[in-house]
Amino acid sequence: MIRESVKKPYTVLVGVLMVIVLGFVSFTKMKTDLIPSINIPYVTVVTTYPGAAPERVKADITEVLENSLGTMSGVDTMTSSSGENFSMILLEFTDDTDIEQASSKVSRMVDQIKLPEGAGKPMVLELSTDMVATMYVGVTKEKTDIFDLTTFVEKNVIPEIKRQDGVASVSETGGITRSVEVRLSQDKIDEINNDILGQVNKSLADAKKKLNESKSQLASGKSKIASGQKSLQEQKNLQANELAKYTKQLNEALATKAAYKSQVTSLKAQIAGLKAEKKQYKSSYDTLNQAIKSVYAAAGSPAYLPANLKEAATDAKKLAALKQALIAAGQKSTADSLDQKTLTTLVYGMDTRIPQITAELNNLKTKLATAQAAYQQVSKAVSQAEKQYEKVESGKITAAAAFGSTSAELSAAKEKITEGETKLKEAEKTYKDSAKAARENANLDALLSMDTLSGLLSAQNFDMPAGYISDDKTQYLLKVGDELSNLDELKNLVLTKVKGVGDIHLIDVCDVTLIDDSEKNYARINGQPAQILSVSKASTAYTSDVSKNTEKAIKKLEKRYDGLHFMTLTDQGDYIDVIVDAVMKNLIWGAVLAILVLLIFLWDFRPTIIVGISIPLSVLFAIVLMYFTGITLNAISLSGLSLGIGMLVDNSIVSIENIYRLRSKGVPAAKAALQGAKQIAGAIGASTLTTICVFLPLLFTEGLTRQLLGDMSLTISYSLIASLVVALTVVPAMSSSMLKNSAGRAHPLFDRIQEFYGRVLAFCLRVKVVPLILAIVLLIFSGAMVLRMGIVIMPDMASNQLSANLTLPDQTEDTERAKTTDKIIKEIQGIKGVKETGAMASAGGSAMMGISAGEKSLQNMQLFVMLEEDYAHKNKEIAKQIEDILSKKDLKNYDVSDSNMDMSAMLGSGLTVKIKGEDTDKLLSVSEKVMKLVEENGAFENISNGQEEGATEIRLTINKNKAARKGLTVAQIYQQLAGKLTTSKDSTTLHTKDGDYEVAIVDETDIPTYKQLMDSKITASVTQADGSKKEKEYKLSDFAKKSQGQSLATIQRENQVNFISVTADAKDGENTTVASRSLQTRLDKMDLPDGITVEIGGESDSTNEIVKNMLLMILLGFIFIYLVMVAQFQSLLSPFIVIFTVPLAFTGGLIALLITGEQLSMLAMMGFVILMGVIVNNGIVYVDYVNQLRLSGMQRQEALVVAGKTRMRPIFMTALTTIMAMLTTIFSDSIGSDMGRGMSIVVVGGLIYATLMTLLVVPVLYDIMFKREVHYVDVDSELE
Repeated sequence: MIRESVKKPYTVLVGVLMVIVLGFVSFTKMKTDLIPSINIPYVTVVTTYPGAAPERVKADITEVLENSLGTMSGVDTMTSSSGENFSMILLEFTDDTDIEQASSKVSRMVDQIKLPEGAGKPMVLELSTDMVATMYVGVTKEKTDIFDLTTFVEKNVIPEIKRQDGVASVSETGGITRSVEVRLSQDKIDEINNDILGQVNKSLADAKKKLNESKSQLASGKSKIASGQKSLQEQKNLQANELAKYTKQLNEALATKAAYKSQVTSLKAQIAGLKAEKKQYKSSYDTLNQAIKSVYAAAGSPAYLPANLKEAATDAKKLAALKQALIAAGQKSTADSLDQKTLTTLVYGMDTRIPQITAELNNLKTKLATAQAAYQQVSKAVSQAEKQYEKVESGKITAAAAFGSTSAELSAAKEKITEGETKLKEAEKTYKDSAKAARENANLDALLSMDTLSGLLSAQNFDMPAGYISDDKTQYLLKVGDELSNLDELKNLVLTKVKGVGDIHLIDVCDVTLIDDSEKNYARINGQPAQILSVSKASTAYTSDVSKNTEKAIKKLEKRYDGLHFMTLTDQGDYIDVIVDAVMKNLIWGAVLAILVLLIFLWDFRPTIIVGISIPLSVLFAIVLMYFTGITLNAISLSGLSLGIGMLVDNSIVSIENIYRLRSKGVPAAKAALQGAKQIAGAIGASTLTTICVFLPLLFTEGLTRQLLGDMSLTISYSLIASLVVALTVVPAMSSSMLKNSAGRAHPLFDRIQEFYGRVLAFCLRVKVVPLILAIVLLIFSGAMVLRMGIVIMPDMASNQLSANLTLPDQTEDTERAKTTDKIIKEIQGIKGVKETGAMASAGGSAMMGISAGEKSLQNMQLFVMLEEDYAHKNKEIAKQIEDILSKKDLKNYDVSDSNMDMSAMLGSGLTVKIKGEDTDKLLSVSEKVMKLVEENGAFENISNGQEEGATEIRLTINKNKAARKGLTVAQIYQQLAGKLTTSKDSTTLHTKDGDYEVAIVDETDIPTYKQLMDSKITASVTQADGSKKEKEYKLSDFAKKSQGQSLATIQRENQVNFISVTADAKDGENTTVASRSLQTRLDKMDLPDGITVEIGGESDSTNEIVKNMLLMILLGFIFIYLVMVAQFQSLLSPFIVIFTVPLAFTGGLIALLITGEQLSMLAMMGFVILMGVIVNNGIVYVDYVNQLRLSGMQRQEALVVAGKTRMRPIFMTALTTIMAMLTTIFSDSIGSDMGRGMSIVVVGGLIYATLMTLLVVPVLYDIMFKREVHYVDVDSELE
């Protein structure tokens, strides 16, 4: 390859041009991001359970899901949280799990799990960094109120942004949502019920009047019979003649006439009573039957549902289907009211009792007709008797017979009167029973439940194609229904019709109001009302692309609409661009400084130009490899490329230095290029391999270490491979042409430095203990001091974007909360360096994954603060000023983040102490003790066990035996109480020309208060002796007792074991890892109850995991480097001497961290890994040359001194080029430099210290350990 490069320079030129073209094309097409893509092996399952306390959620939802999900393969840890109204299970899978397949499997499993009624469908979500919004943008529009702005943003802004490539979703805060509230009015309902009751009472009054008339007529008839009997008796005693007897007969006839008349009146009263009973049965039946028909129509009249009440009562399957349909539609209470007993009773009344009443009416009508006929006959007979009075007057025998007949008739009339009285009593009893039933059902209660009313509104607001109708060759689409189009139509919607009362409209029983949630929304831009949009990217999109596309859409919208303004509150894309630009600038300046170093040492432009050209060429070569292996331009990969700038010239320096040396001896340029490159090809190949070897162990690490540092490792490796190829092809080809007229130059200053070094080295070789003790002491001291500093995952970073989260007091009205937030914003705007501010209401409490268990309020606020660019590095100071402002306000809690790009939340931050065990009371008690220990530690703030929001609960203890005797179970009691406490239900959507409005039914007419709770009515179904069932009401206090207690805000479990987490944030200037060590000592001394364990997690746990992986990398890298050197030196001892340069490099890196006060972060630890591969190259160069000198016959100590002086220049050159490339990152004040600063400090410190100590300590070690003579092994000579 070297020979062909020298012989065919134009071939090399073509290759160079191809690399340049491919490099620029790759660079323009590469995507930018903040950090490498992180695969988070987590899947969450979120389930809502409205109205359920944490204990109920845990038992009914969480444990049921855990029992199934815990058996999945690949699940490493299962953590759950059961809070009020929701359950969340977090599944952590092993790193090698395909998370998409795992998510699909989880979805299939939860779909097969049966959960209690009322529980929502579990939502399965993959956790990823994409869940964090890419941008927060504030929107304002001149001369537009918040209502119009809301509509404008929904119709114009959000759709435009959603259309941009890579945008997954856009959500808004601060917009006003309008809806229709249908609130049941007890006053209106009472008025309607009174009208219905009045109509029933009127019918009952008519029946009562008829009964009273019959009663009066019976009394009159009875009185007349008594009078007739007395008169007849008197006639018998006083008159003996036929005329007196006839008179008596006539009187008795008259009495008979009165009796029949009384009987007729009684029969009429009985008929009226039965008609009233029949009417009431029919009215009750029709009302419920109409409700069932409405639901049947809403479902589309399917065959499997009953079309009427009778069909539901006679067909159990259809009744069950109806109840299932009602439950699916959210009408559980209506479904529960449709039991077999109730329906059968109504059907019995309609099909059996009414026919019985009809038969009785027919019978009574027959009797009435008979009685009326008899009455007419008696009347006729009386009339004839009166006419014949004179004829009979003289007939005594005839009169006597007439008197006998009259007496018999009076007796018969008396019997009729007695029979009439008996039937009248029966009619009165029937009247009383019918009146009671009629008054009980004289209301709209069955119709005005939330479920029934919601179903009716949904059924009436209906518009659906039913199918096609053909007419000859023409087909017509049959469309049924017409949706409501305005609020008046909704108000005037007929619910039912009551006979005698008329149509019942929705407005007759409800207050129908158009409402909004303006008081529950809050969004401000620089103190002015606005809307805030959060833009989230798709998982396959790049942050920078989404940011740029969104910015283009924003500018387009601002041009399109006058007065429309946007303000970017946070933008990950902008932050990424700033960081990438900063690293790119540092990279360029590093290259310039590296070339300057070469010029100073070589003192010749031509070799400097050759090496200078190799830098961009190697970088472009590396970029091509990065592009085709899918590495993005992120802060970490660019930091590796920046570091590679200084390292990649090492091979070219060695190559050009050797060629330049041969050329100085007079060797022709072409031959010098060929021979010079060939002589060092093996050496630079081996040194490149040793450097790459330190990154090979990354393959054996897991989790964040591998994901975050993989890009850096590959980038550095690509740079070194590219530099090796360039050093063996481009450098020889260019040298053969450019060094034809070159000659060596003298360096008097450097010669004096070499002489001074020679004297110092000679001294160290005589007094070996001095450098060795110094090196050991510095290593131990620096290591101990750095460990006391603690370790962090990612370093603190400067940012021009800050944020704060506020929790305002519980008992404060939302209007006061808004005023307090306004004051805070105003004070923050007064801080020097603050450019813009934004604020919005945020979900608090148990809200997660977009699900809020609590009522919407302004208790939780999120603030955004944008700084002037010049103040980005003062973000911590400004954050402290904001904290000072918040500390003086009446706030329940607050926290301030000095960077919106803070990755600590994603990588694990703060202290977490997990207390595990089954007994929740013990867990709560131990957690409070742990909180006290954390507070006493003094290094933490914002200490919490997550249970501060636990509600004061009323615990009902049900006497199961008492309840069972009354026909009730605990579940039935719970169900009825839960129904009373449910006050609202979403019904349908009203589509109008002004917009779409959700319609919600609100029923607060019968909410039990704390004092009224035990008097709440509980309905039970009681079985009678004959097997029939009857509903009966009881007071809750008949079988329950209440008590108060404190509930857990959330119940957490890990691998199905309960735990409570105590969390805290490290105070400014404190390190979580260091503080956790002292806390662990105190936790170990705790006297824990049986079954309770305590362990520290959080940032400390994550840090320990990363440190473990990094130490594994260092150990394996150490071994690999040693083995490579064994193969290179063909010796076990020489590599052992060289390997001692590694702890020297570590000492330098640790000292540099101490001097600069930089945190020991994961990237800083990566600097130590890099040092291992870089620093051994100097040792290899030195030991290899010492061995060569000793083989030539030079004494050991003399060879050590000569080798040190000779190799001093190349060692300094390679070290300084890397150091100068890193200095730009260290001293840069641009945003983004903080991420790579720790690594650069370690590399620079390690190289400075290790380079100097290599020239002193390695010779001393060599002199101590390599006393044996070096022999040349001749294998090429011929045997004699």
